Amino acid sequence: MEQKHQQKEACEQYAKEHGMKVEAVYNDAEAVRERIEAGGFDALIVTHRSRISRNYLEYEVFKLMMKEKGIKIINLNEL
Repeated sequence: MEQKHQQKEACEQYAKEHGMKVEAVYNDAEAVRERIEAGGFDALIVTHRSRISRNYLEYEVFKLMMKEKGIKIINLNEL
């Protein structure tokens, strides 16, 4: 549980430092997929690719969906 809390704090800190507003926090990939399909936001901040999906192919599908909607992925592990 502590790790999830630390991941959330890291994402919120990044958003704050870059003048971004956190609209929602998600704990499962299906909720993220639904939000991506609905659109209406600019960026998704994650601590690691596996926070979106542990399956590489599914992750690539997420990336394509986000690209089509103009949503940027910010992966803190890759900064």
